Amino acid sequence: MEYGILEKKLIAGLLRRDFYPVVKTDGFKRKKEVFHRINDPVVHVVQVRHRTVEQVYQVLMGVHLLLLGDFALDVTGKPIKDPTKLNVYDCAWTHSIIPGFINDTLNDWVYGNTEEEATGMIEFLISEWPRQSAAFFGPLTRWPDDFHKRAKDANKGAEKPHWRVLTWARVAALAGDFDLAQALAIKALPFVPEKATTYRKSLEQIALDPHNALPLLPDSE
Repeated sequence: MEYGILEKKLIAGLLRRDFYPVVKTDGFKRKKEVFHRINDPVVHVVQVRHRTVEQVYQVLMGVHLLLLGDFALDVTGKPIKDPTKLNVYDCAWTHSIIPGFINDTLNDWVYGNTEEEATGMIEFLISEWPRQSAAFFGPLTRWPDDFHKRAKDANKGAEKPHWRVLTWARVAALAGDFDLAQALAIKALPFVPEKATTYRKSLEQIALDPHNALPLLPDSE
C-alpha cells in the first residue's frame, strides 16, 4: 500500500464507516470531521485531526461553556453566534482519546501499514471511546452543577493551582459564587510567572472585586 494521501483516504474511510457511527450514537451531530453535542449553554466537541506526514491521527475532545463567549486561552469578549462552528481548539477545556501504548499523554493513533492493521487500531479506538469520553465529558455536562463543582475542586488543597484557574474563577462567578471566584484568584496570584502580566492583571482585578470575573459579552444578535 502506498503512503501519503491515499493512506489518509483509506483511514478516513474506515473512521467514517466504523467509528463515526459510534460517536453519533452518543448524541453528537457531524459536520465534516467535527462533531457537536449541544445542551445550551454546554457544548461538547469531538474532532478528528490527521497528521499525514507522521501517518497518525488524533481524536480530540473539547468542552465549552457558551456563557464564557469566544475563547482563545481566555475570554475575548465576543459571543459565540453559532456553536456548531466550534472546533476543539476554540474550547475552554480540551483533551484527547489516548491509546496508552507508550504513555498516558501521547494522543497519536497510528495508521498502520496495512488495512488490517488500520482496522484493528480503529476497533481498539472504539473500545476505548466509552470509557475515555465519559471520563472527560461526564464531569462537564450539567450547567451549573458540574461546572460549579469543578471550580470548587480547583480551590481545594495546598498545591500549586492549575493554570486554568482564571477560567474556573469565571465559571464560579457565572454560577453566582463570587466568594469562590475571589478565593481562586487570591490563591493563584503567588504562582503567576512574572512575565504573565495580562494573566496577573486579570486575577488581580478579580481578587479586588470578584464581579470582574464575569465575562462582559455584548448581545449576540
